[in-house]
Amino acid sequence: MFSQMFSLMLDRILIDEAEQVRKRGQALHDQLMVRLAGGASLSQNLPMLHELLKNVIPHDGSSVMVDGVYTSNGIAPSEKQFRSLLPALNSAAISTIISTHTLKDEIPAAKELQDVVGGALFLPISRAPRDFLVLWRKPLSRIVTWAGDPEKAKAAKGERLEPRGSFAAWRSEIEGTSEEWSEPELQIAESLRVTLLEVVLRMTDEVARERTRAQEQQELLISELNHRVRNILNLIRSLVNQSQHDASSIIDFSHIIGGRINALASAHDNITRENWAPAPLSALLKTELQAYLNEKRDRLMLNGEEVLIKPEAYTVLALVVHELVTNSAKYGSLCDSHGKLSIDLDHTTSGDLEIHWREQDGPPVKPPTRRGFGSTIIERSIPYELKGEADVRFKLTGLEAKFLIPAHFIARAEAQSDEYVTEEERKIAAAKAAQLAKLPKSVLLVEDSMIIALDTEESLKRLGVEHVAVASSVDGAMRELNKRRPDFAILDFNLGTESSAPVATALREAGVPFVLATGYGEMENQLDEIGADGLLRKPYGREDISHVLGVSEA
Repeated sequence: MFSQMFSLMLDRILIDEAEQVRKRGQALHDQLMVRLAGGASLSQNLPMLHELLKNVIPHDGSSVMVDGVYTSNGIAPSEKQFRSLLPALNSAAISTIISTHTLKDEIPAAKELQDVVGGALFLPISRAPRDFLVLWRKPLSRIVTWAGDPEKAKAAKGERLEPRGSFAAWRSEIEGTSEEWSEPELQIAESLRVTLLEVVLRMTDEVARERTRAQEQQELLISELNHRVRNILNLIRSLVNQSQHDASSIIDFSHIIGGRINALASAHDNITRENWAPAPLSALLKTELQAYLNEKRDRLMLNGEEVLIKPEAYTVLALVVHELVTNSAKYGSLCDSHGKLSIDLDHTTSGDLEIHWREQDGPPVKPPTRRGFGSTIIERSIPYELKGEADVRFKLTGLEAKFLIPAHFIARAEAQSDEYVTEEERKIAAAKAAQLAKLPKSVLLVEDSMIIALDTEESLKRLGVEHVAVASSVDGAMRELNKRRPDFAILDFNLGTESSAPVATALREAGVPFVLATGYGEMENQLDEIGADGLLRKPYGREDISHVLGVSEA
């Protein structure tokens, strides 16, 4: 009866203990799933794991090795020491935890760790590569009482072996071992291993999904880029074909096609500066008109609140404005020093934008006898591509035009001053112009594109520069600097796999003024940091070069 009662009580105790272990394991699982729900790595959450586990599975330190990255917390071996254990750990079973309170005896390479850790609980949490979560216990000094000295195998010479003497209590001190891992702790550790495997697999799946999404997005971007590049190339080819009829000479043709491509480039720069977002109409007008107005801001009257033009309409409007400005500079109010230009912006009741273009006080205007491609752009682009309206009238007193841009291409912006250029901008422009007023006799040109380099070299010589040194790399530019100190330099900042920053530093230290030539709009914010005196936006031509040199084009 006593044995039966004892068995029942012992069975009940074991069942209760198992249930407590199960509850602690489940609570640990729930806490980990909540804490790791954000997708952070185990390495980042090691301090949190240490806090959660220290009351469930007592330990003195912990380590995580995930994807070859080692992280530790508390009492733990260094990365070099831990890596010395990996050969033995990787040879063990994949899905089995490894527990030991005598680490130095189980793994020979761990003998050098016996002063740091005595026992360890290794939880494999992946297949390949082998990743581990490890709980460490520090070594303890223990006194063990034996039933006799285990080293005393026989009596000494002349000594009589007696049972009572040979089995006398014998004590020894054991070093380098830790407290043993209990069975409930091992059960919780196995439950923890399963939980972490679930977390790791979930994170792996999320990484795989992110990689798939990134790949799909990359393929979409490449496809969109191919589409846009083909469209741009086709547009440029069409501009070249159509512009030939407006030119009377090769030089005239070069100016016409160069201006139209530059208008597209400027428009593209404006709308990509804010990640393909609507761009201000005033920026478009400023870009096209600044070369003709210079300091005579009173020749332009821009009235109406600022508006933003969406990207799909901005490039169309850029070509129209470019042709209007070009015609005005050739035949209209901007071809002499007296004419004025008035641009009024207004909105209809339906939200459409009305642009009124009026030229005054210029030479008498006559309707063209021949309809060129530029006139076609002005009169047909907006109706054809934007489904808007265009009305151009050649009055004797000056050209007048009215354009209607549909509302879905317009975004309202904060009202701005009617001033075309602020006083601060004027002062900065005047200071830069004064600084570069003297035409340099020698120029260093750093450009990795041969065609652009040849064109720029020719433009500089046509402007009157006596000597142009051309280099396509940093080393080449440094060699040219050692040969001759230039009066001025034009640097393409991005030279394939390198940048011209070292050249800029050398020029700045030598006191040589220079400008940056780049297609990246954000470089404008780095001019002061680099020490450049200005920016040439690609594509650029002779007129742009003469502007940064502060001279008039010959």
